[in-house]
Amino acid sequence: MEYKTYKTQLYIYSCEKCGNEFSRTYQCEPFECHSCHGYGTFKEKIVKIDELHQFCPICNLYFKTSIHLNEVFKNDERARWLANMVMHYRHDHLSSWDSTWGRNGYANRFLKNVDYDTEKIKVNERAKRQILKKSKDYLIRNGFSTNDILKLQNTEPKTTALYDKILGYDKKAA
Repeated sequence: MEYKTYKTQLYIYSCEKCGNEFSRTYQCEPFECHSCHGYGTFKEKIVKIDELHQFCPICNLYFKTSIHLNEVFKNDERARWLANMVMHYRHDHLSSWDSTWGRNGYANRFLKNVDYDTEKIKVNERAKRQILKKSKDYLIRNGFSTNDILKLQNTEPKTTALYDKILGYDKKAA
């Protein structure tokens, strides 16, 4: 599996009044401390951090991986790759997801009776199946199996059956 590390600029702010420290990856200075509510009491420090980027065989680009997912699956490279691909696919390949739940999605008038977590589970399942269909050769070449997809949360039997079928696992032969 292919990964690259890129340097990213990170802004670290510390409140001169209470010492609270937090960071922003975008260039927008805070105006109020969330801890002491001090106004304009910040020192800024700019640091460069390494961020892991993973290859997507669908769009042939590298995307930034999730720090949380990298930690959860730190001992399982294939499950980590799949988890990050599901996140990437949901946000970058399913435009309907980002237009509904992304920036300003909270204001969508059609979402009053829709639960975010339930919808996310449905969309993640769709993403798992699409990743398999669209990057079958990549998954086979890198030794993925149905066991790898089972390590992700809420994997449905329908998705597992598709992985069994496409990745060539035959339960009768086992």
